Amino acid sequence: DPHLPPMHINEDDRVTGFSVELLNHAAKHTGYSLEYIPMTQEESLRAIANNEIDMILSIPFSDRNAEVVECSDSILSTSSGLLVPKEADIHGISDLSSHTVALQRHSVEEEFLRNIRRLRYQATSNQETALRVFLQGRADAFAGNVLMAEYYLQNHALHDSYTFVEKHMLPLEYTIGVGK
Repeated sequence: DPHLPPMHINEDDRVTGFSVELLNHAAKHTGYSLEYIPMTQEESLRAIANNEIDMILSIPFSDRNAEVVECSDSILSTSSGLLVPKEADIHGISDLSSHTVALQRHSVEEEFLRNIRRLRYQATSNQETALRVFLQGRADAFAGNVLMAEYYLQNHALHDSYTFVEKHMLPLEYTIGVGK
């Protein structure tokens, strides 16, 4: 995903972040040259399946993703969480019924929450957009990457208005994916 801070940040046509720096360091020491092409997770999975790209940076391991790519060992471990406004009447996953959750389409969070009755979704192409949909009041909760959400809230001085009611909903192992 082009917007997955702090793993990768795409601003002013410049790509930075933890995963980018890690890969740049490896390329420098191995003599490889890199070109970063920002695309959503869905676009990158299609592109690697069609041999249009060589690797996907910071792709979470899942059975669905592993059908298309070979995943490296984990380059970053975090978790999925459930973020709500501090004054919300949502205190955990069991309170989500009849609420709307913003999340990334085809994500481990969507797969996990699919079993909750009467749950509505605002599904987006990436984690950051899902978080912004939630922050705009278009959803009652955000289900997604805890590290990314904390980074975003801190950088936008919003940390005091929101809380994670579930901080370890699911483990997330970010990898580098290469075509099969």
